[in-house]
Amino acid sequence: MSEIYAVAGGKGGVGKSVVSIMLAKAFSMEGKKTVLVDADLGGANLHTLLGMEFPRYGLVDFISKRSEKLDDILMRTPDKNVSLISGAGEVLGMANLKWAVKKKLISHIKRIDSEKIVIDLGAGSSFSVLDIFLYAGRHLLVLSPEPTSLQNLNEFMKFCVARLLYLRFSKNEKVKSFLDRFVIPNRRNAIATLGELLNKVSSRSKGMANEIRETLQLFQPYIVVNMANDPAEAERYFKAVHLMARQYLKVEVRHLCTVLKGEELQKSIKKNQSLLSLDAGLDRNSIVDIQRVLGNGKFH
Repeated sequence: MSEIYAVAGGKGGVGKSVVSIMLAKAFSMEGKKTVLVDADLGGANLHTLLGMEFPRYGLVDFISKRSEKLDDILMRTPDKNVSLISGAGEVLGMANLKWAVKKKLISHIKRIDSEKIVIDLGAGSSFSVLDIFLYAGRHLLVLSPEPTSLQNLNEFMKFCVARLLYLRFSKNEKVKSFLDRFVIPNRRNAIATLGELLNKVSSRSKGMANEIRETLQLFQPYIVVNMANDPAEAERYFKAVHLMARQYLKVEVRHLCTVLKGEELQKSIKKNQSLLSLDAGLDRNSIVDIQRVLGNGKFH
């Protein structure tokens, strides 16, 4: 079966698409057959960053049933090991998929004939983004060193945790009522942290509290700090995310790599060069860092 990686973030402009390409490049350099899926259904742009013209087909053909399988809409990229499923050609409402369509898409992603699948998701915390992100076995979150990115990323992780627990305990009305109080913090009798929620559940059922703790173990995302001025700045922002996740969400996050700010990337994008090329502005050191984590089997 394919290993599926999802790349997301709390807001637009933090570099999710570039990080997705870097991850695909890391796999390609290991000789792995890789598929990039542009699931930014409201603003797909992976094909542009790969130096490709507007795609002839993409996810819109699968969602509208013009193509039966995702393998039918695979496109070659400038890298022989990497293929693309484009999200370009959006139609009204495509960013807000109905449950049946979303379930079908998730099911078919699993069937793609590839060793590695990298899903580039859009910004925000819609159900479509959250559900596809949580479906993947491996999670990457991209953070840029600015307060708004940090705030939005923290909110995104909170919604991920809440959505994960809603889906797991959908038939338990008591747990759902506690989650409602956690998701909307300004409501009456709000629950501020997962620790507080666990205490309330544990007072009624220790077994149920343990099930929640086990479920939380499914969400241990890696953080990529992108566009940092220096490693020290990246470390400060990662520590802020790590502290918030541990104290408020009972979640452990891990640092995958730091990508320093540079001008070469923007020059390559303006020239319409494929970022799969290492001479087109990609940070080779960061790709090697990703490979090192992957090679050591730490990424799970």
